[in-house]
Amino acid sequence: MQVPKDQITIILPTLNEEQAIGKIIDEIKQEGYTKHHANKSKIKII
Repeated sequence: MQVPKDQITIILPTLNEEQAIGKIIDEIKQEGYTKHHANKSKIKII
């Protein structure tokens, strides 16, 4: 069973990762997960 990417939430726990987080987010986007507005966000930076 494959779950559609628009139904997946990705949570990235980080601590002092400012040098690596940009690359990680870019790689996630390259896999087809994109940022959307409102409550449909697939990538949410808090």
